Amino acid sequence: MHHRSGIARPWRAALGIVCASLALGCQTSGTTDSAAVGRGKPLLRTSQVVIAGPTITTKVPSAQTHFESGLRDYYEGNREGASAMFRTAAEYDAGCAMCFWGIALANAPVPGAPEDAAKTETARKALAQAQGLVTVIRPPERAYIEAMSLRLTPAGGSDNAARYKSYSRAMQALATQYPGDHDAVVLSAEALLLLPEATPATPTTKGVSAGPADGSEAGDAGAALRQVLAENP
Repeated sequence: MHHRSGIARPWRAALGIVCASLALGCQTSGTTDSAAVGRGKPLLRTSQVVIAGPTITTKVPSAQTHFESGLRDYYEGNREGASAMFRTAAEYDAGCAMCFWGIALANAPVPGAPEDAAKTETARKALAQAQGLVTVIRPPERAYIEAMSLRLTPAGGSDNAARYKSYSRAMQALATQYPGDHDAVVLSAEALLLLPEATPATPTTKGVSAGPADGSEAGDAGAALRQVLAENP
């Protein structure tokens, strides 16, 4: 997703969490505003302060703001709060495809965790709504929705493990195609981390985790994350 000028503070926390989980050895600076973590409030916007986030296809400012807050909550591990924010964004703009993608992201099953059938159904319904709006959005946004379809439907495989692998590959491709999209970088790294066969890196390995093949994909994700940190000191 395209980002406006300026970077939100949650980027630092999000990247720090992902880097630590992937054993990247990334260095993050600054502190996280603990009062803002997981509270489900929209990102701050005043005449003096604008916390920038990803620009999505919507003409409704409140939908944009709540979408950004949904991503913030998701990056901080607050999937419930993220889902609520994405839902509110979709209520403000029922034509916002990425708002429904966000609901799907926040409710999709996660490898290694018990599946909640109700949440999976919520994710699939939201995905279907997003897919019905793909003709009015930009190609990068369509790529996010197409990747999510691999995670949630038989198009990605016969079971959740196969579907998640397909989703992970699609997110790596998205991050490669749009290297300036920091959300794609973070989400693709998360996808690699959560692959069932992923293992922690060791000091003697070049990669950061064992990816779907020989770990080279994970190494690329680690390098990309370090680049994001370098671009957002």
